[in-house]
Amino acid sequence: MLQVRVNGDVRMSIKNHGWRRLWVAIALVMAVGLSGCVEAESGIDYRDQVHGTLVQQVHLNPGLSQLQRFTAEQWLNAVGDRLATLPEASQSRTEDGWQIRIPFHNGADLQDKFNHIGQQIFSPDALANLSGLDRPASAGQSQLIVQERNLVVVQRNRLVYDLDLRSLWTDQTSVWLPLQSVMDWQFTLNTPWGARISSNSLPPSRQEADQLTWSLRLDAANHIDVTFWVLSPLGVGAVVIGVLVVLGLAIAPRRPAAVQR
Repeated sequence: MLQVRVNGDVRMSIKNHGWRRLWVAIALVMAVGLSGCVEAESGIDYRDQVHGTLVQQVHLNPGLSQLQRFTAEQWLNAVGDRLATLPEASQSRTEDGWQIRIPFHNGADLQDKFNHIGQQIFSPDALANLSGLDRPASAGQSQLIVQERNLVVVQRNRLVYDLDLRSLWTDQTSVWLPLQSVMDWQFTLNTPWGARISSNSLPPSRQEADQLTWSLRLDAANHIDVTFWVLSPLGVGAVVIGVLVVLGLAIAPRRPAAVQR
């Protein structure tokens, strides 16, 4: 217990938990100052059944104080270095951020790479660097599930994405700066054809042609469930070969038989 004498007459007693409340207040003040300083976007660009690109980009807004920029850059650089080591990854850096582009070749490949990126971004160690305060006791949930169904010339794809970071703000980690106070997060999906949004899905905040964009809330559970179709080059090739074979069999009997001598 710490005792402080005021004007020689009044004594104030501050217990240990009082310091904890003070740190919480400081964290909230910092949250206001850091609001929206980090903008991030996770993008999936489908071209066909076996070609697509996963794009993850993060950048800092201009006009930050030196303390704000230093705090955010610790996280930004640490995560960028980790993602740059992924196979087939190509990274471009700017003064205020970076972009990682990773090709994927099927749904299983996309699912593995996307979830690996989420583990790196929302790991407790990375978030501790972002907040500059206590290390969160657990990581948030970021999971993508890709289901594919081959319909010969086209493939039906279903993407289910869940992002829930509420576990990062608990009684045990209340000193930690809330992630939602420093980040604006978006999820985009580009498809060759239109997509159908499930009734229980978070509706997109913007739609331009075949691109859907969701603004994710980091203080709530986000559930995205979307179905779309992509062209299957293998299926198209098989159909073309089949048609040629059928035409060949149909024409063959009409050829005149060779004259025997």
